[in-house]
Amino acid sequence: MTDSPQAVHRHFVAFPTFLAVLALTTVFSSGVQLPAALTGDGEQGVQVRFFSTGALGELSEGAEAHEDAATAILEKGSLLITHDGLLSVQAGNKTFYGLHGAFDVTRTQQDVTVAALTTPVLVSQGDMHMIVPVGMQWTATLEGTLAPLSSGPDAWSASRSVTLLPAHFVTEKLRRLSRFPKAVSALPPAQDVAAGQKPLLSEALLPEASAAVVREWKAKVIGAVRATIDRGDADGIRALLQDDALRDAFSGDEALPMLALLFGEAAGKNASVMMALFDTVSFDQKMWLLASFHPDFLSVAWLYERPELPREPKLVRLHLFVQALRTLNDVPGSALGKWEASWTQVLSAMEDPAIMVRFVASTVLDVLTPLEERGYPERALDTAHALVSLLSPYEEKVPDAAKALAAVRRFIDSRSTVTLPEDLSADLLDLQESRMRNAASSFSSISSVSSSSSSSVASSEFSSDEVISKAHLLLQSSEAVYSLETTIEALSPTEARITDIVFGSSQGDKTVSFTLNIADETVRNITIDGQTGFPYTPKFASFAGWVKQ
Repeated sequence: MTDSPQAVHRHFVAFPTFLAVLALTTVFSSGVQLPAALTGDGEQGVQVRFFSTGALGELSEGAEAHEDAATAILEKGSLLITHDGLLSVQAGNKTFYGLHGAFDVTRTQQDVTVAALTTPVLVSQGDMHMIVPVGMQWTATLEGTLAPLSSGPDAWSASRSVTLLPAHFVTEKLRRLSRFPKAVSALPPAQDVAAGQKPLLSEALLPEASAAVVREWKAKVIGAVRATIDRGDADGIRALLQDDALRDAFSGDEALPMLALLFGEAAGKNASVMMALFDTVSFDQKMWLLASFHPDFLSVAWLYERPELPREPKLVRLHLFVQALRTLNDVPGSALGKWEASWTQVLSAMEDPAIMVRFVASTVLDVLTPLEERGYPERALDTAHALVSLLSPYEEKVPDAAKALAAVRRFIDSRSTVTLPEDLSADLLDLQESRMRNAASSFSSISSVSSSSSSSVASSEFSSDEVISKAHLLLQSSEAVYSLETTIEALSPTEARITDIVFGSSQGDKTVSFTLNIADETVRNITIDGQTGFPYTPKFASFAGWVKQ
């Protein structure tokens, strides 16, 4: 495979709510130190190392690292590393893997900490694994071990406990990443030409010449795959990757890193293109786990099951995905549905699922309120409903399941419906009945119909409590979701200001603020996810339907 530079590009990845993340692609080069004066904009203090795998990294002052095969070995200090394909860092007895993004590893004399910036991080230690979702960190003793399943679910999960990254840390690391050199692809150039089958080599050729001929052929094959990806041709990708005549181009020690780079190029393409490539890389446990948590790939990865794998990596995927819900910007309903279905299979296959049922219930219940606090009330409700479906078969068999179901149903009921104070509900009902009686009497005289109907609208005024109550009822009818920041304030006898109410849509949760006229049920002064400039005054029902599209 030749090292032909391609057009420079930068790759952007959606990050947790508080900021947008810049994910950089990488350069394929030899392991040399790059002077600060040559890094991007020339900022002093950002010295980037080019690893032979194509990854770029920055070592903190006094840090030490070297390479062993395709892995960076961190001896001390911190390493910020990024790559467009599969990357790995070893610190102590643990190896950290990332995919199509950046992460940071810090090694002290006692501990090691990994921060997942724009890629999830797979931690491997022998047969034990865990995932650090994007936007989170994990710390362990340098030579400590991940607890096995045999130690029980509580100990097993405790050794895999993750926490949110501080915003200032993320901001600083992303700033430094933005100073990295512009990226050049490690892959051969895209070329829309027929690669042909592997060339027959003459015995007269020297070994070096034979190797060069094979490398040139492999470069053509990879170039053809890249061109097919660029065209968005899923069938063409499958045809190339499954062609027996080209199979040798995707074999050998370099096959997985190369396929990972090709898979990275599919980020942002349609699902069929990503699936065509994931068909080829999902055999690898690392790729399967990382893609299941990666913002660019999880919608596809959750369509793939690996029944032949041991139970431990499958439970890692299921357990840590709940934590990932707190930081992922977009979680398709299909992924959450597959999570529920996979847990159902695991529990149904156990002779005595009681302990695991309790574990799943407590894990999910613990994230519902944090999901709301992070600005995902709709996701919290979806997760709660998934837990109800998951635990319902065990309600009468497992006491802990019954307790958990009672708790999660209270959570759902308290957020799915709006319960008005009894006095306000009664007052509003009396008010509505009174207005109906008045309206009926106003039409008793045919001569006063016109004047009575016009003055009825003009004089429709409510108290502040009535304005707020009416707003609650309209929001309830639209299936809006209240967040911790939602407020409703009476502005006048006919208007209320609703702030930070959430509507679920096919594009994810939308946070909306607007002024609601409860007399004619119109809205104005609209803000959607921080965007203003909506000049219309639609009816509330039409507006709610439009927002939820």
